Amino acid sequence: MAKRLIPILVLLMSLASCSRGAEEPVAEPKPALDPGSDTVAAEKTPERTQLDEKTEEIKQVKEPGAAKNGEEEGLKRPKTKSEETLEKVNESVADSFSEHGRGAVVRSGDKLTENEKRHLAYNVNSADSEKPATPLEFKGLRKIYTYFRIKERLPQEVVDALNGSRVVIVGAVMPFESIPENGEVNEFWLANPRIVAEGCVFCNPPTLADLVYIYRNEGEAPFKFDRETLFKKVTLAAVTGRLFFGPDEVKGQLFLNSILASDVEIFE
Repeated sequence: MAKRLIPILVLLMSLASCSRGAEEPVAEPKPALDPGSDTVAAEKTPERTQLDEKTEEIKQVKEPGAAKNGEEEGLKRPKTKSEETLEKVNESVADSFSEHGRGAVVRSGDKLTENEKRHLAYNVNSADSEKPATPLEFKGLRKIYTYFRIKERLPQEVVDALNGSRVVIVGAVMPFESIPENGEVNEFWLANPRIVAEGCVFCNPPTLADLVYIYRNEGEAPFKFDRETLFKKVTLAAVTGRLFFGPDEVKGQLFLNSILASDVEIFE
């Protein structure tokens, strides 16, 4: 908490100084300290401003649980905008599963034309484990999707550069199939956190741009999640693996982008 308050206090003190400087005459230079004397000329004490008072209020804000020896607990720090947003998203996720049931799965709302469904022959890049994974973002996938819907094919330069390459992307974990009680699944959706924040993904199915199909090869250890957590709040994860472009279909579910995952890091 102290580290978070330091920048605020510095800023407020700086503003307070500027405020006083605009109203008061420039102070005369301090007299030099006489080596033979223990005192210097007394300085005029500046008047307290509203900013000074606000600074004192901030100094008094304490973390929850800071009280000791039976003293009354101090004030809780106000929530940041990000914390408030996350709280609302968690409530939305919990409400969605409560309304649609724990067996609900996410499906894309897109309907592709026959031309769009064609999976063209793409060159596949080798996965060089010696190189860092290429960062991938959903806003980039949205641009690829827009091109795809207009041209009925993927941009060749993007496919040549990324198909089969190692990438890493952060998103929200969403069920591809009903989640068993042990939380172990062989596949799941990684969804754009933005669309999860906008409301119920069951009532408003996302586009193919906002879903990435995550899977592992047959015979490999399944992914494991805390089932109760998935139903109560948004679960964010960073997925690293090989990116492959579609469109493809698995178990009746269409997707445009998939990742053969080598690592899934859950953010607590």
